[in-house]
Amino acid sequence: MADKMISERPALAAADLDPENDLLTIVDSSGNVTCRMTVSEFVRGGIVERDSNANGDYVRFADGTQICTHAAPVSYNYVTNLSGFWTFPAAFSQIPFYSGAVERTSFVQGVANAGVGDIGTLDAGGLSTTGVMVRINSINGNTGFADGDGATVLVTAIGRWF
Repeated sequence: MADKMISERPALAAADLDPENDLLTIVDSSGNVTCRMTVSEFVRGGIVERDSNANGDYVRFADGTQICTHAAPVSYNYVTNLSGFWTFPAAFSQIPFYSGAVERTSFVQGVANAGVGDIGTLDAGGLSTTGVMVRINSINGNTGFADGDGATVLVTAIGRWF
């Protein structure tokens, strides 16, 4: 059974609800309350919370969906990769889906001859409910990365917050 929404005052018709003061409650299939919001919050698209911090931006929706985004810096870790850990700006209740793209114009070259053409695959390590290791791998057989190399990875994580 999917989550369902109920009014805090179910005897009222929808036209009688006060958008700013009457609450709607989302209850999971076990009867646990997972979210409360005013009628006006629900009408505005079900966005329960939108915020940002040093780790990026996040949006939480009434149905439990959470989206986190960030421009994550990665730096030299080893000749074969640039990496950096992204702590999500808000934790998920389950391991989320993750994707990323290298911002090509952000590539900073250190002392080696590596360049944008040496960027191979993008992968994730240690994906959890609170963060992920973002890693850019060099193309096998190319020059590789060196101290001072870095880039920005545009990352997104989508999952559930309750």
